[in-house]
Amino acid sequence: ATQQHKSMDSEMPKSKRPRSEGDVAADADHPPLRWGILACGKASHDFVQSLHLLPSQSVAAVGARKHADAQAFATQYCDGAQAFGSYAEVAECAAVDAVYVGTLHPWHRDHAIMALEQGKHVLVEKPIAMNRADAAAIYAAGARAGRLVLEGMWTRFFPAVVKTRELLAQSAIGHLAEVKGSFGVDAASDIGTYPTDTVFQKALGGGAVTLLGPYLIQAALLGFGTCASARLAASGLMDGAPPDGGSAELASAATLRFPPAPTGEQAAGAASVFPGLGHAGGGAGGLAVLSCSLLAESAEEVCFVGTRGTITLHPPAHCPTALTLRLKGEGRGTASRQTELAFPLPAEPGVVTQRGGFVMPNSIGFAFEAAAFARAVAAGRLECAEWTHAESLGCLELLDEW
Repeated sequence: ATQQHKSMDSEMPKSKRPRSEGDVAADADHPPLRWGILACGKASHDFVQSLHLLPSQSVAAVGARKHADAQAFATQYCDGAQAFGSYAEVAECAAVDAVYVGTLHPWHRDHAIMALEQGKHVLVEKPIAMNRADAAAIYAAGARAGRLVLEGMWTRFFPAVVKTRELLAQSAIGHLAEVKGSFGVDAASDIGTYPTDTVFQKALGGGAVTLLGPYLIQAALLGFGTCASARLAASGLMDGAPPDGGSAELASAATLRFPPAPTGEQAAGAASVFPGLGHAGGGAGGLAVLSCSLLAESAEEVCFVGTRGTITLHPPAHCPTALTLRLKGEGRGTASRQTELAFPLPAEPGVVTQRGGFVMPNSIGFAFEAAAFARAVAAGRLECAEWTHAESLGCLELLDEW
């Protein structure tokens, strides 16, 4: 995406320029990849629509619990795709190289392992599983099969987030002290009927923590890294039990404490000025303050707070197209030097518009994830560097606590 700068260009740390707006397909120069799609929900719809930006990728098969649903989806969105009335038939289909698992969360583990055992690469919609143990079983199955497994944390593939990672690695804002983020939606108005929609049903993988929490935790991990000794404290509002409610978290807030970084692990120049909190030569750790809600829509920003400034991912921060780097001057209240970077999304292809566009905000950005996935397959890798298995498992471990 093209960077659009506002002032302070000379203050920006040097780094590789992000891809230009028209480079999504060109940068995804890889062998063709044939997808099999499990389930025909909103996420599957938007993922398939985004593939129109990647000419080398196609949908070969679609599966649903009812053949008629799969056929309708394939006819509307996937030229030439086979339709199946079961998920197993997609996994077994010889025309499929990789499977996108878009089924309800409680069935991710079984469907992902089923596809891996049929020799398919697998991209599982976030969260990859209902708990860390099930996710570990999926990754183990991928290792046995020698196939790529990726949890669909598409946020990590947006150019604005890639740039944020670079800035943090360069210590552009000094020692990172805090990550702040919120993600709230008015689910009853904008997603589904309360309390029957799956978003409100804990047993079906609903709830604010399960659906929105992973986006917030990944931001904390982007800042502080994966750490087995991170500590979480949370409080929230729980819904009532069926039939009057769905037993899910309607809103929750959590504070994560990340311990000091061992000597040598903190980025150069970012050591804390508070040696009593950390190890000599290492960082002092920090806090992540996170909140998620199904009750009301929030501004949905994520802010990385450091000793020399801040990086703010603009809303919607789980699929951002802009960030602001704000550097601190001498003394208090002098953080006036600021650069805004914009990363416009690719233009929507006419075929996508003709077929109904996208359901969710910025879903054309699924193409960034799909392109990276295909590059990893072509390179023979079993995970993507943008969102590793260790990060995924670390995220789920914290979700298990939350």
